[in-house]
Amino acid sequence: MSTREARWIRLLDGLAAACLFAMMALEFADVLGRYVVNRPVPGATEIKQYLLALTLFAAVPVVAWHDEHISISLIEGRFGATFDRWRRAFVRALAGVVMLAAGWYLFQHASMLATNRDVIGYLQLPVAPPAFAVSVLAAFTGALYLLAAWLVLQGRGLVSGQHDPLASAD
Repeated sequence: MSTREARWIRLLDGLAAACLFAMMALEFADVLGRYVVNRPVPGATEIKQYLLALTLFAAVPVVAWHDEHISISLIEGRFGATFDRWRRAFVRALAGVVMLAAGWYLFQHASMLATNRDVIGYLQLPVAPPAFAVSVLAAFTGALYLLAAWLVLQGRGLVSGQHDPLASAD
């Protein structure tokens, strides 16, 4: 793993971990406030919604890069190595196109949210900034899947080289 690769993986892992920890701490404070002192944390639901979206979309590129997604192998190994390589590349390319399209549509939606100055809930937090972040992370995931497909076709296997040959590929 190169230094640049390690840096962005650590950054996204750190972001996901920080968001997850913040959700846990906020939920703890909210439950404690609600049942001990009868004062829940104002706007806790909206903040947790933002944190959940960021947690998920920060973790997905790392999962895609390391090829650690959940998969079911129904036909793996039944038609030979060449077929498996093309199948793996096709699945990654398809996932890449879907994630790029999702990123594009999310960006369009985030632009509309920004134009309308939409806000959410009790705290009146703007919806556009997390929507833009999610759209960028979705597009980034799509680009990573396309890169992984290209590398599989080149015969270089997985991007990270951490594939377990006994585990399912797709």
